[in-house]
Amino acid sequence: MAPDISTYLPLRPVELDILLRLGAGPCHGYGILQSIEERDGPSAAPDIVTLYRALRRMDGQGLVEPVADPEASRRARNRTDYRITDLGADVATAEIRRMEGLILAARRARLAPGGGE
Repeated sequence: MAPDISTYLPLRPVELDILLRLGAGPCHGYGILQSIEERDGPSAAPDIVTLYRALRRMDGQGLVEPVADPEASRRARNRTDYRITDLGADVATAEIRRMEGLILAARRARLAPGGGE
């Protein structure tokens, strides 16, 4: 039986950031942090402890998983690359749809650009 995606929603911002980055391909925690900083600026990035706690939690939920890559292990012994799972991709898609609904509601209430037509 497939899991009920709604039980994972809403995602924490750091969780969505992780899934968005891993949607582009496997990456280690520090690389995820760097991509958030590049996209949103250093002040928007979570602290490293929060990021790694989220990765562990999401691994336990089956949203992400470590990548078995012997080459990566040789390059950096303490580095773990993660990839998004099918469940993680489904949850990210559901969260984005949920957020799109919020944006539409904000536009109708004239609280976001594009509303009130």
